[in-house]
Amino acid sequence: MPDSSAQYVDLLDGVAVALDRGDWRTATIKLFKGGAAGVHAELGDLVFGLRCVARSVRIQSVEADVEAAWYQLEAAARKLGVDPQGKLDAEPARRRGLPHLRWATTRLVMREQADLAALQRIFEGLPRGRQELVYACVEHLTLIEFDPFTVQVHPMDRELTELDDDAYARWRMGNRRDMCTRATHLRQFARVRSGSVNERAWHRMGGYPSVREYALRVLANEPLTRGRRDFPVRLGRLRAWNYARDWKQDTAA
Repeated sequence: MPDSSAQYVDLLDGVAVALDRGDWRTATIKLFKGGAAGVHAELGDLVFGLRCVARSVRIQSVEADVEAAWYQLEAAARKLGVDPQGKLDAEPARRRGLPHLRWATTRLVMREQADLAALQRIFEGLPRGRQELVYACVEHLTLIEFDPFTVQVHPMDRELTELDDDAYARWRMGNRRDMCTRATHLRQFARVRSGSVNERAWHRMGGYPSVREYALRVLANEPLTRGRRDFPVRLGRLRAWNYARDWKQDTAA
């Protein structure tokens, strides 16, 4: 292996694996605070791609701005020459080093693009208001409520999320303001209509308990993977999906 071998191992085991699981915090710390690009030019494009994926997942979780998250993935795909509709090459042997890391990074970009494209298609067909809130809540469940890395409060959470006091206090909790904001971003990402999701729909549904119940029913009836079914899903999606299916079975008449 070249001199960059130690850095390759750290990028694969410490970053790519973390992002596979959805742990954008660990990936962000290693990529942005550990001098990940180093002096090894052969790793530069891959570090860029991994940083874009980490930003994308963070933006989806913290800011709910799916369009901004999509732009990050487009930038990574351009840099790495990734065709989002293409077929992923066979996995190289780990001992090959750089080709294996490129494969792992490419798979991450393709997975995240496929997941967002599937979400866009869902919102293209949704009626205004209540259903938009329900599907926004599905995203809240998978990205926040059941994501193990969000449930476990990270000691650098405040710095990594960049949220002010009020926003951070609300972030983990299902609440009207943030759920309507998430639904609005998703509506506008699908580009089927402008304007924001009105909070009246939230009140008519009975607030978070009812919205969450509807979201769990939707999630229980979805396939585990919305996008590329040959790729692993984030742990938050897996945990939420399993819970929703168990809950549906437990409460079946």
